Amino acid sequence: SDSSSATFVPRERVLGLVDEARELGVGEIYWSGGDPMLHPHWYEFSVYATEQGIHNTMLLSLLFSKKEARRLVELGCDVLVHIDTLDPELYARVHTNPRTLEQKVRCYRDLLEAGLPPERAIACITYTKAAAERIEETIDWYVDEMKVRWIAFTPFKCEGFGGAHRNWEPSKDDLRRAVEYRAKKFGDENYLRFGSTDGGIAVCKAVFVAKFTGQVTICPMLYEFSV
Repeated sequence: SDSSSATFVPRERVLGLVDEARELGVGEIYWSGGDPMLHPHWYEFSVYATEQGIHNTMLLSLLFSKKEARRLVELGCDVLVHIDTLDPELYARVHTNPRTLEQKVRCYRDLLEAGLPPERAIACITYTKAAAERIEETIDWYVDEMKVRWIAFTPFKCEGFGGAHRNWEPSKDDLRRAVEYRAKKFGDENYLRFGSTDGGIAVCKAVFVAKFTGQVTICPMLYEFSV
């Protein structure tokens, strides 16, 4: 959806895109947004994709009810969760509504209680200067308590809605510290590999993105390469 209005891709067009994806041999759809669960037909889309033999991964806001959590788990999809820090003061520096931190953590736990296998969750951290201050504790929580299989870092870049916040950008040392600690935590030196984002090496080699505007691009991070 568009962040400024209730603009959605029409139902029939989304179903058509799923058909086209199947014909192209697409194996997985990452349902993104905005918040994909705000679309009135999100559940139908996910079920339809599954029926076409396509796996679903939902990029979640973690701002939904226990009922919706149960429906999501029933789909058997993977989920991508965005909680960048557990420190309320640090969270408040970069979010307009600080109270959503508690909601997101509770919703994440609701998913696990509803039966989501912990390894089906991927953590995506929008890495800001604030998140960097206690990144080790955040990684510990994701790995030790929530049992995620992967933590991805998307370094904050002063662009778009964040254009006025250059002071939020992490330094190279901030990023190096996070990547090295992640590799140590998982016991895997492959986690030391890093491009401009984790997406650059793990996602953008194998995806294309269809946006609600009708544009298609080879990577969500490369806006200028679109048709």
